[in-house]
Amino acid sequence: MTSPMSVVKAAYDAFGRGDVEGLLGMVADQVEWEFTASADLPFGGLRRNKAEVAAFFAQLAESDEIEAFEPREFIDGGAHIVVLGFL
Repeated sequence: MTSPMSVVKAAYDAFGRGDVEGLLGMVADQVEWEFTASADLPFGGLRRNKAEVAAFFAQLAESDEIEAFEPREFIDGGAHIVVLGFL
């Protein structure tokens, strides 16, 4: 059985490899995907479905050139997984 933590880690690994399509394959049709950011960043906010998550990655690619991507801590909160890192 796959744990929520293993899915989240696999998704972060996929993004780190540049495999956004593979990552999107792991996203449920209904999801709460939130990227906390300042209001002036177009990719901040909450997404609730796979299409909105795909739009997040498109907005991220249009807005930023990622020079470093380092998930540093994965916190298992039961129903929620929190990831702290450096981007």
